Amino acid sequence: LLATPRDIRPLSGCGFGRATMALKTSRVCVAETALLIWWTCLSSSAEAPSGPGVIRSVLLKPPGCKLDPPDFFPDGQFYVVECPQAASMMSLILESSYDLEGSDGKALTQPFQVHLSEGEARLVTVSACGRENGERLCTTYEFDVHRGGSSQAALAELLISSGSLDADLLPPFDPAVTDYEARVPNAAETTVVAEASRGGFVSFDAFSSAERGRAESYLTMISQDGSRTVAIYVVSADRRGQTRYQVILHQMPSTDAGLGAIRSNVGRVSKLGDEGSDEYMLTVPPGSREVAISATARDKDGATVKVRDTSGLGYASSVISLQDDAPYELLHINVNAADRATTAEYILVVIRQSMASIAMLSALVVKGCVKGLQPAFRVSVNSYHCVLDQQADDLEVKPTTMWMPAGQGHMSLSVQGKDWQSGVSWKERLDDLGNARLTLQVSSADGNSHAVYTVMADGYPSEMRGPLFSTPYPTLRPTTTGQPAIPLTSTAPTFGASTSISPIPSTPSPAPGLRPAGGTDVGGTVVSTTIWFPSFQPGVTLTFYT
Repeated sequence: LLATPRDIRPLSGCGFGRATMALKTSRVCVAETALLIWWTCLSSSAEAPSGPGVIRSVLLKPPGCKLDPPDFFPDGQFYVVECPQAASMMSLILESSYDLEGSDGKALTQPFQVHLSEGEARLVTVSACGRENGERLCTTYEFDVHRGGSSQAALAELLISSGSLDADLLPPFDPAVTDYEARVPNAAETTVVAEASRGGFVSFDAFSSAERGRAESYLTMISQDGSRTVAIYVVSADRRGQTRYQVILHQMPSTDAGLGAIRSNVGRVSKLGDEGSDEYMLTVPPGSREVAISATARDKDGATVKVRDTSGLGYASSVISLQDDAPYELLHINVNAADRATTAEYILVVIRQSMASIAMLSALVVKGCVKGLQPAFRVSVNSYHCVLDQQADDLEVKPTTMWMPAGQGHMSLSVQGKDWQSGVSWKERLDDLGNARLTLQVSSADGNSHAVYTVMADGYPSEMRGPLFSTPYPTLRPTTTGQPAIPLTSTAPTFGASTSISPIPSTPSPAPGLRPAGGTDVGGTVVSTTIWFPSFQPGVTLTFYT
């Protein structure tokens, strides 16, 4: 110690072999805080007594923390410790000649510190353990430590999430505002998260059931008007203040335009293609003249369904007449979602004849289309168009014929008049102008029915394919000249306008780094430039000479 002791007051004797002394010095004295010194007395009697362990005295820091009952007795085993709101940490200093352990069974390190938030309570368990006749005997003490809390009952956070999206609060969250509204998606589980501020308590049921800190509520819309009110009860940390918040959740109209089921009075409905396909097939017995079709929306309560000329909420049905000379009938089913903006169309292929007389593709994949195949493939569409990017040299198409049941043969396929295998890609080279046309023919298994599909492709002329700029171009320094501008008029009728440039001064050779592209140096400078105007038809070339 660097200070000279002025007054030493013993807190207890040294009869048990350990003593506690409070040292007050002339140089170190802060707010009546004693510097506690623990040591072992150098005596032959420094052994802990036998029998059950006990705690002889308790010292609390800071001084504002009070023990209840105020006097500590070794025989008493439960005490309440009340600390002021400003005390974020409480120190518990215990005097005992026995080994002290915490609730986890580990040796207690003194002073034992407890960190508390505003209004928080924590139970501290300490055991004093001794031995008698080789048996370990412990006495357990419990200290219910409380920190005073704020009387303010307010939320620190309020979050609304539905599905994978966070809903916006109206008005934006402010602890002083108690009434909010939010719009959440249809049929999605909504989570409301509320967190109290300053150590307060929160509940979605009542003030009496409020629990500390944070609470979550999981709910779905159940009211017929598509709204639900969620009440949030907040209690202050000192249990004196109360505030009620509420959020009115409005359910947005569903965007679900999916089909739940397609049924018929005869035959069997099956899906064409993969799980996400919007095309179905119905096979009815030969000789059938009519078939009743019904369609049910996935959103039965909000979406409208239309089958031919019949429509209804969530459900519609119609009777379809089958023509004798047609190998199949196409039925369009339309679903309009509850938001009245999202729509979907489904196609049902009704086959009355034997599958052996059917000729059609079930899939058509065209690679490299800038905006996809136009229109998107459907069994009812036979002509398609594809715009290729500047890198494409070929039109690549992979056609797939419709699946055939076992024992009924298979459909045959030809591309450009050559027999081809279903599901295998065909490449057609673009001509010099960047165009290509493919003709695909599907023949039924019995050879009596045929379907012809065409794919038109528009690409770039051969001289414009590849990267737009394959080599760096130099930057010409600005020059001044007194020579008049030379008007250059395009002969291409698609431009229908004229333009002019100022000539580059004649030099013995081109400027450094500049080389003529398609011209001969005859003493002046010849510059040939190809310019692509996206707003005009591709393939027009302008050549400027100076």
